Amino acid sequence: MTTLSDFKSAHKWLIIPFVISIIGFSRSYFLKLPDATWHQHMHGLSAILWYIMVIVQPYLITNGKIELHKYYGKIALFLAGAVTFSAITIIPLNLKAAANLEPNPVVSMDFFYGVTFTDIITIIGFGLSVIIGITKVKNLEDHAFWMIATVFWALMPALGRLHYYQQ
Repeated sequence: MTTLSDFKSAHKWLIIPFVISIIGFSRSYFLKLPDATWHQHMHGLSAILWYIMVIVQPYLITNGKIELHKYYGKIALFLAGAVTFSAITIIPLNLKAAANLEPNPVVSMDFFYGVTFTDIITIIGFGLSVIIGITKVKNLEDHAFWMIATVFWALMPALGRLHYYQQ
């Protein structure tokens, strides 16, 4: 049976995918902040706050701050919605970028369409993980599993963009 002590170091381990995601999105977003659209800013901000929330939540619960964990959990629901819906608004931007892509021997238009398809899958996966995590709130292991899983949905788009911008 899973206990709270099983998650004592989860917050430390969750920093790793957070850093990978920041690096992955650095060239496509963080280093181009002045050029980013309002939609990209909303998605970037909500995603960062969500990630931080998922890092903080295991720390709070394993250190006996149950009420604070529940309070932040309610805020996290709004952040999850913001992450999901802001991600959906970026899909047309990705398609427009693919349509306007200059001929490139390294990165084809198909790559951008693949990124867009992957983004759709990750948006759905993220949203489902949050919903399932919420429904499993009474089961520590399942709730933690599904909420922690949400951070890994961001890795595929982050790694895809990291790969593209390394070309």
